[in-house]
Amino acid sequence: MTSGKIYIETFGCSLNLADTEFLAGELLKKGFTVSNLEEADVIIVNTCAVKEPTERKVLNYLRKINKLSKAKIIAGCLPKINLDDIKKAIPSFNAIVTPSAYPRIGEIIELILKGEKGLVVDDNLQPSLFRDFQVKRKIGIIPISYGCLSECAYCCVRLARGRLRSYSINQIVEYASNLVNRGCVELWLTAQDTAAYGFDINTDLSKLITTVNDIPGEFKVRIGMMNPKNAYRITSSLVDAFNGGKIYKFIHLPVQSGDDEILKYMNRGYTVDSFREIITKFREKHPNITVSTDIIVGFPGESEKQFENSLKLVEKIQPDIVNISRYGDRPGAPSINFQGKIKGSIIKKRSRILTELVKRISLEKNSKWLNWTGEATIVEEAVRNGYIARNYAYKPIFLKNSSLKLGEKHIIRVIDYKPGYLIGELAD
Repeated sequence: MTSGKIYIETFGCSLNLADTEFLAGELLKKGFTVSNLEEADVIIVNTCAVKEPTERKVLNYLRKINKLSKAKIIAGCLPKINLDDIKKAIPSFNAIVTPSAYPRIGEIIELILKGEKGLVVDDNLQPSLFRDFQVKRKIGIIPISYGCLSECAYCCVRLARGRLRSYSINQIVEYASNLVNRGCVELWLTAQDTAAYGFDINTDLSKLITTVNDIPGEFKVRIGMMNPKNAYRITSSLVDAFNGGKIYKFIHLPVQSGDDEILKYMNRGYTVDSFREIITKFREKHPNITVSTDIIVGFPGESEKQFENSLKLVEKIQPDIVNISRYGDRPGAPSINFQGKIKGSIIKKRSRILTELVKRISLEKNSKWLNWTGEATIVEEAVRNGYIARNYAYKPIFLKNSSLKLGEKHIIRVIDYKPGYLIGELAD
């Protein structure tokens, strides 16, 4: 056993947050404690590579910590995408560890403590689903698989995570039960594509959702991002699985474009009509379901008409949330070689137009919740003084109340709204 302090800086998605907990858990086994940056003996930077602005932010952070006299481990997706720039940004690194090599983190730490520097570890292992990191929040993150089955033209993350490797339903249920027993009131089932879950082990997401819903305890479940291509294969059973009382009525279904030709160039594997069909079927059974989607503006070759088709789709389906990305080349992604690159000024303009539309729709959607009264759970502290509660549709409700505690359930009345959240007060 070793004693020492670790600090972990995490960039990126909920899957990265889960990986951070795994890494921390493995180091806690070695006798380390979690610390702040100033006091830490070892710094782990869990990187993200999905977008160019995020990569830039990560590299700037690496430059910032390069001169610190501490052991430094660079983890996450970026090493598989842009290893050279990492080495330039932080030449003092002790180890670079790709996601598939996380099971060896204990061994790597031992080598670093003996003075090793410049290690690059890239295996093809699958981290254990079971982690010892103490859950301090009320939200438990459960990676249900690693890798994906898609080959989207703009994506570089598949290069970092590889092909789909699903955990068994029994493994997931056991880990989820542990989280509930340790006080989690919200579980996130996360993956690069949750809709692809189980296709490699003869099961699927709908069966997993139904089984997790039956776990004893008081908790809610948020289902992570689903590629429409794979969600379409199991739409009927998926919609039925959302009948579970513990399942948030929330779906994240990234369409990426409202134009079939652009979707084909993106190699997304579905059409606008099939995407709309999924949304329609969910809303038929779950009328108040919160719909989140993603759109990339300025994909190579996107004409004004094709961009307008994305605007028309957003207007038509009225999503609650739209995550807007400006297209940017990513290392290793096929689209880096596509013709018809769009000028940055045009991409910026299109992004602004879509943002204004989304803001208007989000405000209209949230206005329908005004005066709603019902049960919601306090799940996190707000950035400003107060707390965030979530209702059955996963709507965030801001409560300016210092006497609340994480994990509590309350009857809440919505008294106001903004484009991104509702504002409530206690009604019990």
